[in-house]
Amino acid sequence: MRRVVDVNVLVVANERCDHATERCVLAVTGELSQIVKKANEGSLKVVIDAGDEILKEYGRHASRSGRPGAGDFFFKWLWDRQTDPHFCEQASVNRDAQRGYSEFPADQDLAAFDRGDRIYVAVAIVSGADVVNAVDTDWAMFEMALRKNGVRVKNLCADMLQHTGGGNSHGDHKP
Repeated sequence: MRRVVDVNVLVVANERCDHATERCVLAVTGELSQIVKKANEGSLKVVIDAGDEILKEYGRHASRSGRPGAGDFFFKWLWDRQTDPHFCEQASVNRDAQRGYSEFPADQDLAAFDRGDRIYVAVAIVSGADVVNAVDTDWAMFEMALRKNGVRVKNLCADMLQHTGGGNSHGDHKP
């Protein structure tokens, strides 16, 4: 089992997303705990890109110290294990001027998909990992097109995605 985790999951776990409900925060922190537990047991790997773009994005929204939030804890845990193949897999993806990444599907149904999230799609396609999402509406809006292209998404806060309307929502970050 493999998972690629969108940065919005860490933001919600750190309680830095103003519109995330308590139920959503609990679902997200529980999922991150399960990912760590299963990876420690050897039944799951977290997948990142070999070029460190995902880790750099995590670093913009979470602390490598591992504190104070659950997203910070996950980031530190992953950072410390990023080169250990028992816990983490690094997928090679290639930049593409048109699509963001050559591994991102050349599918017209995904043309409006957020360019900032295309790294997760490319990594998921290369590795066969499921994408874990909390509050980013693009994953729900494009779910059928993503599925058609072999990308599975685990929406942890699906009830929120139905109520937020269109557009991309990485969360309103608290100062």
